[in-house]
Amino acid sequence: MSALTHAKSARSGFTLIELLVVVAMIAVLAAILFPVFNQAREKGRQSSCLSNVRQIGIATLLYTQDYDETLPLYQYNSLIYWCGGRDSAGQKLDKTRGIIYPYIKSGDIQRCPSFTGGDNLGGTGYGINRRLMFKTGFTPNPASLADLSVPSGTILFGDAGVPDFPIKGQTGETISIEPPSDWLPSPTIEFRHQGMACFAWADGHAKPVRRTDFVKELPPFEQAATKGITYVGDAMMARR
Repeated sequence: MSALTHAKSARSGFTLIELLVVVAMIAVLAAILFPVFNQAREKGRQSSCLSNVRQIGIATLLYTQDYDETLPLYQYNSLIYWCGGRDSAGQKLDKTRGIIYPYIKSGDIQRCPSFTGGDNLGGTGYGINRRLMFKTGFTPNPASLADLSVPSGTILFGDAGVPDFPIKGQTGETISIEPPSDWLPSPTIEFRHQGMACFAWADGHAKPVRRTDFVKELPPFEQAATKGITYVGDAMMARR
């Protein structure tokens, strides 16, 4: 073997330094691309969630047509809720027994794909606007469509969850949502889609809203403290 041939053969492999450089480059690329992939996956889940709440909102409007344009109750009694029912308080909710289920015919759309909370209330990850269910206190008094002066600006349903309840670091479950002024001690709307929450509105459309926009304080002339309207989210969930 000539010296030239031997030299070419010796250079045909990778040195340890070259391998380390390649590994480092792959690691850097992975660190850059993985967050992008995660964001893309979450964007897909958000689109699925938006479709879910839209279908739930449309089902609710169909319900109102059969009940004198009155929105469904938050709960019919201690065992039957808008999203499911059960035979005793210790059981998990069966989605097929919910008040609006006959208009949905699917339990699958009653769960947000990004919801990681409990399932004792059916594991939906969605909540109904409590301001439209109770005029004062907790006496059932669901709003009618005539009570809503701006249906396209009034929320019916949205991404629900109690991020720090019952154990900090775990997401608790709720099937109602409250506006910012009612959030203490903890919020019931979970902005789980990259800082956004998906909402169904009273005119049948659905769209996400960013948390920072939702909790923004209204101009003083738009506030109505006696009606609990101080923030943008309060106005979106008010019975007016």
